Amino acid sequence: MEKTAGLEGILAGEKERRERLYRRALPEKRTLKEALGCLSREELDDMAYNLCLEETDGLTLPELVDLLLPAAVQFAERWLPSAFEEQYQAFRHIREKDGLADDFRDDDERLDYLCGLGIVAVGADEGKLCWYMPEEIAAVFKKLDSAAYEDAARLNTEIMRLATGLLFYYGFLDYDKLFAMVNAYLEEGQRLDFAAFMGVMLNGSCWHKEVVGTERGMCYHTLMSAPWLEREQQEKESLPFAELSYSKVYDAGEEGYIEATLAYKKLAQFFMKKLDMEVLQAAEAVGKILLLFQNGGSMKDVAAFLETLGKLATEEDEEELTKLVIELHATTRLWRLKGHTPRELKEKGREIARRMQG
Repeated sequence: MEKTAGLEGILAGEKERRERLYRRALPEKRTLKEALGCLSREELDDMAYNLCLEETDGLTLPELVDLLLPAAVQFAERWLPSAFEEQYQAFRHIREKDGLADDFRDDDERLDYLCGLGIVAVGADEGKLCWYMPEEIAAVFKKLDSAAYEDAARLNTEIMRLATGLLFYYGFLDYDKLFAMVNAYLEEGQRLDFAAFMGVMLNGSCWHKEVVGTERGMCYHTLMSAPWLEREQQEKESLPFAELSYSKVYDAGEEGYIEATLAYKKLAQFFMKKLDMEVLQAAEAVGKILLLFQNGGSMKDVAAFLETLGKLATEEDEEELTKLVIELHATTRLWRLKGHTPRELKEKGREIARRMQG
């Protein structure tokens, strides 16, 4: 019942969003003032919040619009240099379509983020949603648009992907540490200053679902408690973060990335063979076990989860499952171990002991 209720809520939210967008008529003039005039008071208040404007509650609607007009342009001047390649291509597409594109997906909610900043606006015309950059914002983009700007957008994309990959393996990093780690993978001429880097990170935390920005740093979206992990990592101050190659980190920055290690594959195959799971079901089950491990869950927590998957036919199967889960744990790069696997640390401990004896 809970899943059904949750699904109904999602569908209702999607329907409400769609109806809200289609209620906006495409204005004759595509100026920023006309675009803001199509928004509700609530939407304008949200934009004021997004643009970091304060003390707007007592303003009348016209006063709020007048305040937002210069603020949105100034914000665009600061924000557009942080754009990713995908965003840049969307802006170029709008420009190439004479400033009006009607072929974006209606269900791409990331466009709402751009609308909430005043970078893009939308209106319905003859049953279609038409997306445009208000004239004042388009003028800012036109000044920037060049081969150098396109290269910068590609670099922003690479930087965000590296940051996401690092968070996949480490779970949480404060902004200073993340900045230093990402820069270590880049050529000297590619490195951004800290302020520009933070612009890219803040943009990424809104555009990409894999990462979440906090006051102190950024975390991977499946981390349940950033303060807990930060404490765990601080308690292991003498343990350095695991060294990871550029290609490993870059690959892990892909949307929906799964590190299909040998232990991962064997456990998934066991679920398919012994519990008659489909491929996606097996992958989901292994993913939930990894989620427990990464968030500090114990073997007892994992055992409780395994009981919900169904009963195995024999004791031999149960023993095999236990071995497979232990192997998965031993070979997983755990956040609380700063990206090391338990096996790696065990081997390093033995190596240190041997050196001391020698």
